Amino acid sequence: MAQVAYGDESVRRRGVREPTYLLGAYIRDDSAPDLASELMALVRGRKLHWRDSIPRVQEEACRIISSHGGGHLIVAARPLAEGVREESARQQALMTLMTILSVDYGVDELVLERRQQKQDDKDRAVFAVARKSGMVSADFKLRHEYGAQQPMLWVPDQVLGAYGDACMGKTTAWTLLEPHVRIETIHPKR
Repeated sequence: MAQVAYGDESVRRRGVREPTYLLGAYIRDDSAPDLASELMALVRGRKLHWRDSIPRVQEEACRIISSHGGGHLIVAARPLAEGVREESARQQALMTLMTILSVDYGVDELVLERRQQKQDDKDRAVFAVARKSGMVSADFKLRHEYGAQQPMLWVPDQVLGAYGDACMGKTTAWTLLEPHVRIETIHPKR
């Protein structure tokens, strides 16, 4: 059975010591109870989104996520220095994320939230380089899905939101997740 990870992004520029681009992934545990259905109970719109939720819902989402199996990985590209564009930081973080998922976790497929076609094409170009260079397995796949249609994409959104808030000094939700999350920091180049 294929090992699947679901990824999302976040950017923190205000209220943090260093502006940071975050790319995170949830490595699904198929033996755990259905995480998606539990998170759906918290949705008050099209999808569960950290910045659209009130603190009580954020904390409950983190409590639910922390009670399930699976792994969580965050690649923090910081600092976003003058001249480093977010898209460039994303591509560097994506290369790191895919490599770690493939090598350390045995992930066969990464599902990212769909963005604009041009941006998704850049992700696919980075993926092609990773595959051609052997940084990911030959069987590794990358695909994009809409966040409203794939509830597993909500998991990294919540984890990244909690981590981003913790970087701003608001740690309540993050303390629920922190023991379950691996964080890798890269220094993005221009």
